[in-house]
Amino acid sequence: MPSSPKAVGALLVIAGSAGFGTVGVAVDGALAAGFALPTFLALRFALAGGAAALVASRQPAFRTRPGRPQLAALGLGVASIVQTACFFLALQRVDIALALALHFTLPAIVLALDAARRRRLPAPRESVGCALALGGVLLVVLGGGMGGADPVGLALAAGSGAAYALMVTVQSRILAVLHPAVASAWQFAGLALAWIVACLVLGEPLSVPGGAGALWLVGIALAC
Repeated sequence: MPSSPKAVGALLVIAGSAGFGTVGVAVDGALAAGFALPTFLALRFALAGGAAALVASRQPAFRTRPGRPQLAALGLGVASIVQTACFFLALQRVDIALALALHFTLPAIVLALDAARRRRLPAPRESVGCALALGGVLLVVLGGGMGGADPVGLALAAGSGAAYALMVTVQSRILAVLHPAVASAWQFAGLALAWIVACLVLGEPLSVPGGAGALWLVGIALAC
């Protein structure tokens, strides 16, 4: 096992990307099993929040009275409903691979936002890595026949990437003062709260449609 923090960080990024890649497949399976999208997202984030809370329960920052960082993570979760809505609505309109490719334009946006915040140009290695990532995106987009795809779906997928980039930028400041598990638990709580309210407004039931739906729900929550 690698002992270097950078090597461990790289492995975690790869594992996180692989986990994120399963999301679109899980959503398709859940909808086919009878879930309404808002219900699935509300229960997904509630379950993921519970799992994150179990991990975070050993951290002092989770057991003490919530302060500004915890409330900031909760607020970020509530605001993240915009990003999740864009992404999952895009999955209903365009191919999964195409939606993910457009979503993953976010590294370039994050790099640009970070450069603007620090008032410096990106390091050469950062620029090369970002260019390679965008090259992969371009290959998927060209191979996916973007010209015949639903334009609203394409806009939603690209919008989800931009919104996610803003989330990452804000989240980096929260993670500077809050343990990742604690931040995740509060952010998932905010997302669950936002989608539960959406379900109530839309009249969607907060129930699981059978065993297949339950399996997809548990699978995506653990992947998170």
